[in-house]
Amino acid sequence: MEYYSAIAGGYNELYREEQLRKLRKIKELVTRRGLLLDVGAGTCLAREVFTDHAVVSLDPSENMLREGDGKRVVGSAEELPFKDGLFDVVIAVTSLHHWFLPRAIAEVERVAKSGGQVVVSMLKKAKWDSALFGEYDRVDGEKDVIFVRVK
Repeated sequence: MEYYSAIAGGYNELYREEQLRKLRKIKELVTRRGLLLDVGAGTCLAREVFTDHAVVSLDPSENMLREGDGKRVVGSAEELPFKDGLFDVVIAVTSLHHWFLPRAIAEVERVAKSGGQVVVSMLKKAKWDSALFGEYDRVDGEKDVIFVRVK
């Protein structure tokens, strides 16, 4: 994660448009409204796309979060610092592969409300086990696979 802290100041210049494209695709799949948690939020770009939600941005890199605005929380996907069932929507845009994936998925599920929605995108080139997303619908993207589930 130190890599992202080191490049935080130039992250948007390098990845902004790609991340916004991914976020717009995910927004097309989100049917719930309300409080949204963005896990691995980086520079908080989800706030620009999910303007109809109250967005909480979580990232392990304080430097990355400083590049954005809004409600920002430094934390890990493996131990989300929120109570059970708090969020109407939880998204993770190509970020969960940085953590121990089974634990991160369990945490994302834990903080989503019953009837809430979880949307996770995974880089196709990253190593992960699709069986971990057994109850999710799958949407193939150009570089990512997007998993969608109503809890």
